[in-house]
Amino acid sequence: MVNKSQGQGPRANQASAGTAKTKQTRAKSTQATTSISKASPTQSPEQDAPGVELVTPQDIGELVAWLRGLDPGIKIRAQGLGTNQLEPLDDRVIVNTQGFDRIEHRVEDFSVSVGAGVAWDQLQARLASTHQRIAIDGPEPGTVGAMVATGARGGLIHRWGPMRDQIIGMTVVLADGTVAHSGGTVIKNVAGYDLAKLFTNARGRYGIITEVVFRTHPLPPTERTLVVALASWDASDRSVAIGEVHEIVTKLRGSMVALSAMDLAGGLLFSRIEGDQAVIESRVTRLQASLGTKEVTVLDHDESLAHWRALTASQSPVVGSVVVGITARSSHLISILDEIDRDCGVILGDVVHLGAGVAEVTLSGTGLSEQIEPMRSSLARAGAGMELRASNGVMTALSSDRFHVEPNPLALSDTAALHRYRQQPQGTTSGPSALVQAIAQVFDPDGRFS
Repeated sequence: MVNKSQGQGPRANQASAGTAKTKQTRAKSTQATTSISKASPTQSPEQDAPGVELVTPQDIGELVAWLRGLDPGIKIRAQGLGTNQLEPLDDRVIVNTQGFDRIEHRVEDFSVSVGAGVAWDQLQARLASTHQRIAIDGPEPGTVGAMVATGARGGLIHRWGPMRDQIIGMTVVLADGTVAHSGGTVIKNVAGYDLAKLFTNARGRYGIITEVVFRTHPLPPTERTLVVALASWDASDRSVAIGEVHEIVTKLRGSMVALSAMDLAGGLLFSRIEGDQAVIESRVTRLQASLGTKEVTVLDHDESLAHWRALTASQSPVVGSVVVGITARSSHLISILDEIDRDCGVILGDVVHLGAGVAEVTLSGTGLSEQIEPMRSSLARAGAGMELRASNGVMTALSSDRFHVEPNPLALSDTAALHRYRQQPQGTTSGPSALVQAIAQVFDPDGRFS
């Protein structure tokens, strides 16, 4: 049966219908299906909040039956480990996805089907035992469903692309209990609309992700990272530093060596190379030669792994800070960040994924709203996108010159500055964009997931 944990609020007993267990027959596979134990959820504020109900379906059949018996007026939110949540609402039921914990790894097909409740680090460890991986190195705390719903990313986006490019299939359950499948379990062209791309980075707005099918890649045997210090980083004329970045990037690309990541952080440019032991040293030599007289430090395999893990972890917000994700055309990103530097005092971003057109800037301290607003204005003028992430909260703002402000007192110590931004249509002052509204009307006409 659906496991339930209820608060004491007025809606606590309204969602009790439809919990009878529905058996679900899974197709037999000639390959092994592995179930791993569910990771223990971290303590989440809403679990103790009055009036909030937590349900944990163990399979799709239970979830469908529960949704169909639920009062249409009740709001729903999906949750994995509770590490990336918005504020608790006393009229919202939390659907914990950790019951969806199945892994089916098709090693020879380089694909894996995985339940949305599986912890991301456990999935990657399972794949590593067969010398494979999913080429996403975003912040790991959280479940597969959370990583997909928030579009997690890291340095590997440079070579392998964003989360949506790693997904070849998905199963979702809509607000009325409809089960929708998209794609397949093998890497091939599939006719029809790619539903998985719509639900990736949608933050649970259109339905509940229950299973995702990823493409996997061989796990590189070894890696190196080249570190180049920017001599002009502290120059008073910022155009000099920008020119040096462009110069180094041009030289690295001219070496014709495939880089897995190319990030700028703290006045240092990091270039990651992965591959076989037999060829990786020659690639390092070619890259060093392309940089001429630039001083280069080479991190060995263990040092490189440690560096990228630390860099990825640094993009996770802590209490009292907010991480601003900036997206723009890669050729324009550095210039856009320079404009932000002039307007807001942010120096070229904390972490910049140069080849992917993505930067992560961390803001902290008091007066966060005063820091965010001029940044938002600069990005709007440049046509860039902005996404805000906070501890225990996610705040989004797509490229727009209007935004909606909604209080969220849990995510930051500076409560007056805690907002959730949403994309706005031209000329409006609140509410989601017309496009988002139209899509939501199709998948969630009653606004259960809004």
